Amino acid sequence: MNDNRSKLKLILVFVLLLPLFTSCVTTPTPIEYSIENPSVIETEDVIIRFTLIPEEKSLELFGESGNVFGPYPGLLMKKQSYIIKMEIEAKRSPLTLDLRNIYLKVGDISSQSRNKAQLLNDWKTFLRNTKDREHAEFLTDKYMFSNKFTVTKDQPASGLIAFLKKYPESDDISITIGITPEGMPLQELSINL
Repeated sequence: MNDNRSKLKLILVFVLLLPLFTSCVTTPTPIEYSIENPSVIETEDVIIRFTLIPEEKSLELFGESGNVFGPYPGLLMKKQSYIIKMEIEAKRSPLTLDLRNIYLKVGDISSQSRNKAQLLNDWKTFLRNTKDREHAEFLTDKYMFSNKFTVTKDQPASGLIAFLKKYPESDDISITIGITPEGMPLQELSINL
């Protein structure tokens, strides 16, 4: 009897922890959107392409209702939403990336990328019905990166990163990303968009 309880506990622990492990290894579904000249960072370790997705293109790709990648609807806290398609290829060793190490700077205001839970929380007031909430969760699960993920030579990644803040009007927009090649310290790379 105790042996069956032990097995049941082990199975329960496995079932409860499975989503945690799979969220670390799943990669988002690439979106079918590209421009002629994306912003590109290339080093001996990595190639990263950034494509800023305009609001009107976001509405075309993901619809209006429940679209957390669209224009932010808040009137009191007027925030701007920047949605960026990021494509990453490791050239040598595996690379670890953490969303907490990706920053967007617009003018003199800098902000950290939002993870799935943060973005959904930012929008919860505006997702008024179950259908909108389900669509928003579907979009973030399908297209956004996990909080922390690894890219290898054989497994490049493509997905969306989101930024939401009250930014100034400025054409001076840059992104900084931290990558950690296997066995090496964090490296910060920056580019103007």
